[in-house]
Amino acid sequence: MTFWQRLLAALCICSSAAALAQDRAYQDIPLTRFSDQQQVTLASLPQDRPTYIKFWASWCKPCMAQMPHFEHAYQQYKDKLNLVALNININEEPAQIRKVVQRFGLKMPLWLDEDGALGVALGLVGTPYSLLFDRQGRLVYSTHEADAELDQQLALLAAGKASPPVAMAALDNRASAGLLAPWQQGEHLLFFTATWCDWYLKDSRPAMAQRCSRAQQGLNSLAARLPNRPWQVLVNNLWTDDKSVQEFRDKFGLRQPIQVDEQGLLFNHFAVRDIPALLWVKDGKVLARITDFDDQAAVASQLSAVKPVFLKAGQAFKLSSQRDADQLVLTWDIADGYYLYQDQLQVRVNGALVSPSLPKALSHQDPYFGTSHIYRHRLSVKVPLKAGDQLAVRYRGCADGGLCYPPTSQTLL
Repeated sequence: MTFWQRLLAALCICSSAAALAQDRAYQDIPLTRFSDQQQVTLASLPQDRPTYIKFWASWCKPCMAQMPHFEHAYQQYKDKLNLVALNININEEPAQIRKVVQRFGLKMPLWLDEDGALGVALGLVGTPYSLLFDRQGRLVYSTHEADAELDQQLALLAAGKASPPVAMAALDNRASAGLLAPWQQGEHLLFFTATWCDWYLKDSRPAMAQRCSRAQQGLNSLAARLPNRPWQVLVNNLWTDDKSVQEFRDKFGLRQPIQVDEQGLLFNHFAVRDIPALLWVKDGKVLARITDFDDQAAVASQLSAVKPVFLKAGQAFKLSSQRDADQLVLTWDIADGYYLYQDQLQVRVNGALVSPSLPKALSHQDPYFGTSHIYRHRLSVKVPLKAGDQLAVRYRGCADGGLCYPPTSQTLL
């Protein structure tokens, strides 16, 4: 099975859209009308009609194959449905959009999801992506195909006989905050790209494909110019599964941790619409945004302009202890932007290694040790201890800003 076939199969399984609130909040997300660059929203469409929106890109081959079907649907149902061609605005060019309009004689409204916010809200997993909503704004059908099933669903929608609403699983505010939290403190070098940008765009956007290829081929050497910095590769979620990530890593021999941007949340949050892009982020603020990687020395110089200031180990990880009956409570107060490794914490009583019960740790993609489990802010551990026992601990932590401390050993009693 080819890569594209695997992803199409995944899309069939994952056809329901995510992050749709029942209060129709997605309808108020700002979009841009391509014809005059004016701000619009889905709420500005006639509210007494069902709605059909189609996510697309001018460099997307299946999108081009489906454009005649979409234009035909517009001509057939424009008096009964709201139909909008919604460009995802990733590596997009206005001139290319105009060529598509001219090529297919498109008459339907053409809007841009400028920062990808609607794609995040509607669970965009790849283009082309069609979504049908009933008059109440509830999702009733989604697909990546333009086939007889879509035609049937459109006919039902136009006749006021829409299918039942689709059960929707959303990234709620808490989940979104959890995905954003690791990048809101400390220093990070975030390299945004896509597993497919160097080969899928080769025919439709050769200059873009070459830019992706050069940047990805040079990423290891660029990282070597900036040692002990916290690198993270974030790949776009569109058409991307675990297998494609591994193929991407192997193809370019990347040594940096790679993470798929779930539902496009980070692309949207950091306003990344052109790839590849490298962002220098500190405490959630973007200090530099780089899209030209041809001069690595210049890039390294720009990113070395400010050196991070680190706390001493004793300040970053303040250890205290308190006797509680027949046990000793160990507490680490961990400074913001720092963390302790769960698997590098050792406790010895009278020289013998013991295994006290540890609280649940956070999963972390670590630039030093790969997938790790860590503690932030505070860690408390209770160790059974009799009078006269000697207790010693050994622990190790790192800073988000790019420093990993040597292991610290301390005898408490």
